[in-house]
Amino acid sequence: MKSLKIASMAAIVMIAAGCASQPKEDAHASEIAALRADIAEVKSIAMQANENAMIARQQAQENSEKINRTFRGKQYK
Repeated sequence: MKSLKIASMAAIVMIAAGCASQPKEDAHASEIAALRADIAEVKSIAMQANENAMIARQQAQENSEKINRTFRGKQYK
């Protein structure tokens, strides 16, 4: 009889522990979803920054060409 009570209490404790871990798993799942959203946002920002850098580089090269043409033109005069 005593072992039956112990087994029953052990089963109740195990069930309670299983139920208690479910909210933790839900919390972890929501944290993971939030992290994935943050990662996607950071990736988007990085891609935009890279695109802006490429545009700036192209404009700098165009300006350099214009300056070189102006300098060469003044040397030939």
